[in-house]
Amino acid sequence: MKKEHCVLILICCFLMAACGRLEDIPEDLSAFPETERKETAETPAGPQFETLTVADDPITAEFSLTTRQEQAAFLYVTVEEDCTTTVNCTYASQDQPVTVCLAGGESWELPGASEEAYGAIWSNWPVTLRQGENVFCITGGGSFCRMRLELLDAVGVSYAGAFPEGTELQPLEGM
Repeated sequence: MKKEHCVLILICCFLMAACGRLEDIPEDLSAFPETERKETAETPAGPQFETLTVADDPITAEFSLTTRQEQAAFLYVTVEEDCTTTVNCTYASQDQPVTVCLAGGESWELPGASEEAYGAIWSNWPVTLRQGENVFCITGGGSFCRMRLELLDAVGVSYAGAFPEGTELQPLEGM
C-alpha cells in the first residue's frame, strides 16, 4: 500500500512539473528577438493558393484560394506580339462576386456562383494580350473560390506558367 501511494505521488509530481512550464504565447511578437521571428517575417502576406495548376493546349489555370482585396496572380503568359484570345472560365465563389483582371489592364467582374455552377456554367470573353508578359490576377471579398480558366486560340505564346518566366523555384525545406 505504501508503494502505491509513493508511485501515485511521484506520478502527480511529474504531471505537475510538466504542466508548470506552459505559458501563453503573447500576441505581440515584438518582445521576441528578431532571430526567433524570422520564419514569421518571411511568410508571404499575400493571398495563399490552396491549389494552383497550370497546363497548356489549351493554356489552363486551375486553382482554389480564399480571395482577398489585394490581387493574387495565378497565370503568367508571355506573347511575342499583341494578340486577341478568348477566355473560357468556370468557377464557384460561395455566391460572392470575384474580379479577374490583367495586371495593369482590363478587368472582368464575375457575379457570385455556387458550387453547382463549377463545370456546369462557363463564361467567355475576349481578351487582348500585349507583347511581353501578361499577368492574370483575381481579387474578391474573402470568400473561398475555385476556378478553371482557359485561354482558347492564343497565338504566339512563348511562355505560360504559374510563376513569372525565368523564376527559379527553390525546394521546400524539410521535404
